[in-house]
Order: sequence, then structure tokens, then C-alpha cells
Amino acid sequence: RHGRFSVLTPQYRDDSAIAELVFGIQDTSSQLALPTILLWDQMEPGRGRQTLMNLPGMNESLADALLEWIDAVDETREFGAESEFYLGLEPPRQPPNRPPARIEDLRAGRGMTAWQLLGAQDGVTTIRTSDGANNIATTLDMNSDDSQSGQTWLTPAPPWSHFLTVRSAARNESASGDTRVDLNQSNLTALRTALTDRCEPACVRFILAYRQFGPAQIELSSATTEEIPEIPLSQPARYQLKSPLDLVDAVVQVPEASGEPDAEPTAYASPFRTDEPASLEALVSFCDSATTETQPILEGRINVLMAPRSVLLGVPGLSSEQVDGVLDARQSPHDDTSSRSHPVWLLAEGLANLNTMQQIWPYLNCGGDVFRAQIIAFYDAQSPFTRVEFVVDGTSGRTSPLYYRDLRRLG
Repeated sequence: RHGRFSVLTPQYRDDSAIAELVFGIQDTSSQLALPTILLWDQMEPGRGRQTLMNLPGMNESLADALLEWIDAVDETREFGAESEFYLGLEPPRQPPNRPPARIEDLRAGRGMTAWQLLGAQDGVTTIRTSDGANNIATTLDMNSDDSQSGQTWLTPAPPWSHFLTVRSAARNESASGDTRVDLNQSNLTALRTALTDRCEPACVRFILAYRQFGPAQIELSSATTEEIPEIPLSQPARYQLKSPLDLVDAVVQVPEASGEPDAEPTAYASPFRTDEPASLEALVSFCDSATTETQPILEGRINVLMAPRSVLLGVPGLSSEQVDGVLDARQSPHDDTSSRSHPVWLLAEGLANLNTMQQIWPYLNCGGDVFRAQIIAFYDAQSPFTRVEFVVDGTSGRTSPLYYRDLRRLG
């Protein structure tokens, strides 16, 4: 008998409880990592609930209960429940006060049901609506303590496990797998060597001048757009960049080569300018190959190319109108993948201005290195089958399994 297998990932629309099966694996950066939600909530109190409220079928009570189940603070939120509530249950239990190792562990939190978190599966019963129609969205977990037999659930909603994950991460590398150049390294000679293969000579010289002389408080329109001449690297690197976006619309003043004290320095405009669309296209490739972040692994960032609307709406600084613009742009044909190799393509394609891009920069990526999928294997003709779900971590030199679940009982 011929053996066969399929690798696939369930996909949902925000308004449907029916999964569409897409072949292949998907990186978990298209989901909201629970540690990231907690981090956003610490940065801006209330942001965690606001982020979770974007999920279909979520309410304030469940959002607060979920956050209290995983946060380290034993302090009851407005609609939440802490240790006192859980210790009063039979049998009693204690909140872990940390993100779980498996997403289904959230079921132990107050009010959480299997069908809300994981979707329709074993133990979930379909009931009839008032007009007698058999609606697959009208489901309740009959094995759950807080299910209400006979209630009609009229809003079809995908499971929250489609939007939430326990971990997402990406290597701090370019789309081609090369280590990104650290723009803030102290050795300017080494920086020049590393940048020479990554960007145009005018860009290299401007970055070196920025590191030596810093940004000038001069209007961009007052600076010359001519290329900066070759500058000796005898001047130490006294200035650092917060991000590569600091170079956009920047101006640097370079002393005259003569060195005369009365000579006026020349103001040079950055090669990356918002009034030059072609330069912003080059900026995407540059940002993909350069960085100001030294950590090798970047945790919990959202894949702006794959994340569903409910996930993108949670990104701090990204408005609903901009999210709709991103979704529309993703539908348009795009042959050159390098032009969207970094989230700064939102700036290059006019979906975000420079101020917005600087704000959302730390929360986005264009692909991660932790992946999820299911495998179904069987033989031709009559055969038993196997079905498993897995998550693997590819951020290190070898692929490490993070999660494995046997799904054969689900069919």
C-alpha cells in the first residue's frame, strides 16, 4: 500500500467558525504571543484587554480573566478573577501567573470553554436554533462546567487559538539569512566594510557621517542633495541611531576638508527621503540588512504580511484604517518579494507616515522562525490514519519541537 501524508494549517476568517485547510506550515508571528500582550499591557495599562477585545466573540470579562490567569500580579482587574476565586472552586486551583506552555492550558481560566479556545471538536455538541436550522456555529461544550445547554450561539466565531500563541520569535537576520549589520558598532572602519556590500556608496558615507557628526537641526529643504564626499574616519563615532528610520529625512553637517576654523560646514540631505519614493524602496532592502538591535532573537513581533485583521488591530499605533489598507495591499499582486522584505514597506507604499512607522517599528516583522502545522498520514485504500499538531522552533541552529499533540480522536 502506498503511504501518503499532508502538512497543512487550518485558516479562519474573522466571521467564520469553519476552517479552510492551507497546505504548508505557518509561522506563529501571524498570531499574538501571550508574553507580548502582557508586555504591551505593562507599557500602557489597559492595552492588554484592548488587544484581546479585537478577537471575535471576546468580551471584557473573559479578556480580564485571561490576563489575570497569565500575569505575575496578584491583583484583580475590573472584570477578572484572582487566587481567591480559583481557590474557592471544587477542586481548587491556583493561577500560574505566567504564560502557559500550551495554549489549551488557558481552559483552566474562568469562563474559558474548549469550543471558544480550540474550536469544535470531541465533546462539542451542535444544537438547533429557534427556526429549526442546524447551524454549525451554534455549538456549546456539553462537557464544560459553564456551558448552558439549550442556549443559541448565533455568531459564528473562529477559535482563539487561531489568533493566540505561547511563543513567536525571529532571528535577527535578513530575509536571505544573513546577519544584519549593527549600525551602532564603534569601529567605523568595520562598519564601512560591512555596509559596502549592503548599500550604495552614498548611503555608506552618509551613515558614517551621521555616526561622526550626528543629526543637524536644519530643515531638509536647506540641505544639498549632492552625495557626501569620502570622509576620513579619524573622527570617533559619537552618535548612535535608535533605529535605521533615524536616517530618513535626516541632515548632517560635514566640516570642510580644508579644516579652516572659519569655513562653513556643508549640510547634506539623507539619501532616504519621504519626498523621493525610489529612495524609500531602497530603504526597505537597507532596513532588512541593517539593524540597531543587538539581540540575536527578536521575540513576539507580528508578521504584517500574514497576520489576520484581529491580530493587526492589536498592534500599538496601527489604526483600523491603516490595518484595512494593509489588508488591501496584501491582496494586490506583488512579484518582487524583496520590496516587502521588511515592515518598512508600509512607509514605502504610503500606508504609514514616518511618525507612525517609528512608533510601530518595534512590533512588526515580515516572517518568523517558530512554525505550526498539522500532519495527516495514511495508506491508500482502507487504512488507519494518524493526525498530529506541532509547533517547532527554528530560531537556533537546529529545529526544536515546542509542542506536539495527537489529534486522531478528532477524526
